Amino acid sequence: MLIPLVAGIAAGYLLFFHHLYLYGVFFGYAILPLFTLLILCYFFKRYTLRWLFGAVLFVFLFSSGGYLITSKLAQIVYNFPKVEGAYSVCITDHPQEKNKTVLCRAHCMKLVDSLSSRSVDRDILLYFHKDSLSLSLKRGNELLVYSRITQPKNNGIPDEFDYARYLTFKGISGIGFVDAGKYRLMYTEQTLTDNSFFEYLRRKAIDSRESLLSVFRRLGFKGDEFAVFSALTVGYKDKLSEDIRDVYSISGASHVLALSGLHIGFLYALIFWCMHTMMGDGKPARLVRLPVILILLWGFAFFTGLSPSVVRSVFMFSLLTLSDTFKQKSLSFNSLAMSAFFMLLVYPFWLFDVGFQLSFFAVASILLLFPRVYRIIPVQGKNRLVKYIWGLMSISVVAQIGTAPLVIGYFSRFSTYFLLTNLLVIPLVSLIMYGAVVMFMFIPFPFISQSIACVVRFLVKLLNTSVGGVEQLPYSSIDSVWLDQVEIIVLYLLIILTFRFLSFRSGHRLLALCSCLLLFCSYLFFQNFRDRPSMSLVFYHIGNCSAVHCIEPDGRSWLVHADSIADDKYLRKVASNHWKRFHLSSPLSINSDYSDSDMIVKNNILYFGGKKICMVHDNSWEYKQSINPIAVDYIYIIKGYKGTLKSLSKLFHFRNVVLDGSLTEYRKNKLVEECSRSGIPCVSLSNRSSFVIPLFF
Repeated sequence: MLIPLVAGIAAGYLLFFHHLYLYGVFFGYAILPLFTLLILCYFFKRYTLRWLFGAVLFVFLFSSGGYLITSKLAQIVYNFPKVEGAYSVCITDHPQEKNKTVLCRAHCMKLVDSLSSRSVDRDILLYFHKDSLSLSLKRGNELLVYSRITQPKNNGIPDEFDYARYLTFKGISGIGFVDAGKYRLMYTEQTLTDNSFFEYLRRKAIDSRESLLSVFRRLGFKGDEFAVFSALTVGYKDKLSEDIRDVYSISGASHVLALSGLHIGFLYALIFWCMHTMMGDGKPARLVRLPVILILLWGFAFFTGLSPSVVRSVFMFSLLTLSDTFKQKSLSFNSLAMSAFFMLLVYPFWLFDVGFQLSFFAVASILLLFPRVYRIIPVQGKNRLVKYIWGLMSISVVAQIGTAPLVIGYFSRFSTYFLLTNLLVIPLVSLIMYGAVVMFMFIPFPFISQSIACVVRFLVKLLNTSVGGVEQLPYSSIDSVWLDQVEIIVLYLLIILTFRFLSFRSGHRLLALCSCLLLFCSYLFFQNFRDRPSMSLVFYHIGNCSAVHCIEPDGRSWLVHADSIADDKYLRKVASNHWKRFHLSSPLSINSDYSDSDMIVKNNILYFGGKKICMVHDNSWEYKQSINPIAVDYIYIIKGYKGTLKSLSKLFHFRNVVLDGSLTEYRKNKLVEECSRSGIPCVSLSNRSSFVIPLFF
């Protein structure tokens, strides 16, 4: 039942964004007759028609999946006006302070003009200019803002993180920046209306989590200790710095920062042990234990914000509790599929969530491979420590096998010391989790809770130190590994075929495995041949960074900036996946005059690959004269230049013009018009973030 539902959700998403809105209408009208036919097929007694029930059920679930996601997308996607306007909004989440802005998730109620108003009823993200007024904003404030709201969109760099899709799956319809003085507080507290019961639960969960975070602060948690402890216990990761994220990612410990089965397992084991110790294992005790465990587990999920990995884990442990209560068989693939099925019925966007995918692949791998891997080395005797260490190593290996293709595909990284990391962090995380539970129990007694908090803070600090030590080891991670979607799918197929061959060792399974391996190697060879770097020039405008990327066939490259104080950190972050795909080394940033055997930068004129590019970002050329104009291939005009092309033509003889995306709309239109009159080819980066010029010899 899960397979057709997943297929329908994926097809509904793809076709919706290809403007086939009739797809959702078709599914809406198809579900009722299909459901009726499904009931009728069930009562058919003819053996020859037994396939009809399964076929109709398959089509019904496929249609249901498509209808679920298209209806959800229709509630999110909205075409905002292309000009600034006045919007009535209500802040729905607690504002987040950024470096230069204050980020607020808000519900846009209506678009207001001087004569009328128009209902919008969508969730948006607003970035306010950071000042004392924006820092005082709170959840529940109703504002009248004057801004241009746009649909989420990506930068346009190939292979970049799909930020627009990420925001869409979070229910965000638009993004806007609000300048200082362009908003007014209408009401300090507004009753928030929720579009769905799930949204209501989410907001209540966030409020509850904020209360717990305030308790952590009162107990003395701060800095990295507060960030890591909050992530471990309630799934709050907003305070994790980039440095601490990188340390945990490189060492292979990122999974402990994302609440999942590991953390729910600690909680389940603690509750089960306490109740088993007090009440025994009789049938009355099991009947009492069932509701207590379910209430506590789902209460914990509620306090952590109902993230996909936590909901999946709590659902699985709920099934485990039910099977233990009624002495049924333990968890299986059907249990895992059932939890995924009901989660996707509630919120189909979870299918595209990275945490959801990693969580299910890890559990599936453990269910499939752990018993066989654990039996490879028989642990004799009653040495619990040896059994614990070998069990922990076995789970780490099989979970890594199940998630490695996805992790490499999403993050282009493989952690080499994941076994050592897990041997260090899992015991520490278990102590921290149990210490946190005890600390919460003694909250009414400040002296005791403060004492326990000191111990927990020490354990968190020890955890950070241990992870940092692993991260400092040589070759702690293999970076810049690139896998596309086809390679990920074939890798999982290889894992399945290898498992099938090792389990049954038949000739046709070996043939299938070898054929798949040959296909994988052939595809890798083709991809490496196609994705070889070639000599080229790439003009970028991403964020506030404008640059020319000079690429050599051997993978060396340079980022040349016209501005000596340019910051290309965001550009590197956005374009890194594309560079990894083409096996480029990290580019060298050039902010001033530079010269080597392959390229020269002199007075903002770039010589590379037989091409000359003059980068104009100010009026320094305006008052200069030349008897013989300098021949250049491209004039690259960046924000800061106030003159005309006619002025530049007195100094340069240029064949092409590239207009940077930093130029104002007025300045861009003037220059485009001037190029048109002169018959000079012109490329504007205002609607695209990059422009590639291949260089052939």
